[in-house]
Amino acid sequence: MFLVNEFILPPTEGGLVLLKALGIFLFLLHLPFIFMLIGGSTLSVLFQFLNHERPDAKFHRFSREIMEKASIHKGAGVMLGVVPLLSITMIFQQLLYGNKILCVLDWWLPLVLQIAGLLFLYAYSALFSRPNTPFFQHIGLGGTGTGLLVLAYFIFIANKSYLLYPETWEVERHPVLLSFASNILPSFLWFMAMAFSVTGTGILVFFRSSCVQDKENPGYGKLARTVGLALLFLCTLAQPAIAILDLIVLPESAVGQNVIMLYYLSVIVGMFLCLSIFFAFFYPHRVWDKGIVFFVLLALCVFIAYDYNTRKNSLSEQLLFLQTHAATLAPQFNEVVKVDDLKASAGDLGKKVYEKNCNSCHSIDGSPNLGPTFKGLYGSKKIVITSGQEQEVEANDVYIKNSILNPAQDIAKGYKNLMPNQNLKQKQIDQIVEFLKTIK
Repeated sequence: MFLVNEFILPPTEGGLVLLKALGIFLFLLHLPFIFMLIGGSTLSVLFQFLNHERPDAKFHRFSREIMEKASIHKGAGVMLGVVPLLSITMIFQQLLYGNKILCVLDWWLPLVLQIAGLLFLYAYSALFSRPNTPFFQHIGLGGTGTGLLVLAYFIFIANKSYLLYPETWEVERHPVLLSFASNILPSFLWFMAMAFSVTGTGILVFFRSSCVQDKENPGYGKLARTVGLALLFLCTLAQPAIAILDLIVLPESAVGQNVIMLYYLSVIVGMFLCLSIFFAFFYPHRVWDKGIVFFVLLALCVFIAYDYNTRKNSLSEQLLFLQTHAATLAPQFNEVVKVDDLKASAGDLGKKVYEKNCNSCHSIDGSPNLGPTFKGLYGSKKIVITSGQEQEVEANDVYIKNSILNPAQDIAKGYKNLMPNQNLKQKQIDQIVEFLKTIK
């Protein structure tokens, strides 16, 4: 693996929970800065173009100041931009250890593009201190930097979206080749809508002092506030529609109850945010600006929680695999890996396979269903029909595995031959057996 060729934390339940918590914290730290930088640089280039077409001191000033506020400082670009994305990429390497989808090019390309984009944007920001800089130099540096940043996060989102399809991880090595899959576009649009929402909020906060009457440029404060509120309002209205589209194209395994609840929560937050924007526009007051900041931060938290929960199920089997094989994958942490935990993890893996493939026909509580109950099945004596003849068999490893691979060979007495071939992998069949051993 690139940069990380071994685990930095033991792949136990506690270690993996810590990695996930660290990833969420880094996203909370990283996204506001990146959102403000993408939105701010886009607006800066746009107003630089408007100033070229229709010269106006307000346009040039807004272009310069929004870029200064968005980029903050080169040190901030490293600490809030590069370091978090580097750390997040390394966390994904830990969580996806051993999978073909962890291609060096695909997962590290966003970081390279981000660094290049930051270099262009800081060079663009420096041009404002040089008088008489050619217009095309402004547009060239600013547009290139913004484009590289947008491309970096499009590829990053493409990689994350591909995690929703674990059944193809061993087939497709380059997730970025599937960048135009149906579920990636809504995720990217939601990302961009959040970016401009945060930018609009940043304009209200950072430019509040400019809203006071300026003798040299009396309309500047009104321009900044109008741009911020309009941008925020339009992006807030767009997000529920984008979220619905995302729910439609998400795989069924990703749309759980938590995801639906978070969608409704995002709609409610959006409604309150729109009300705050309305009052802030017609009745300018600091209290409405504070309300806007609160609801945008809440919307950002909902956005991250929604993204996490959609990928939670698809990653669960991989994380349980890491726990099950912790002693082999990370022998340096063997002293903290408990044998009992490994056995429990193997059963948990089997439970996941059961819930996905078996629970529609086989109960685990003894209740009747289309197929025999799994409760107390392992080790019991069963009467089956084999080639038209009754015989008694023991439900051991061999019988259970054969029943999964050849469901029509031994039919449990009293049941019809309804079970289709499940096309399970050998390791999934082994996990089912381990799970059945736990159901007494």
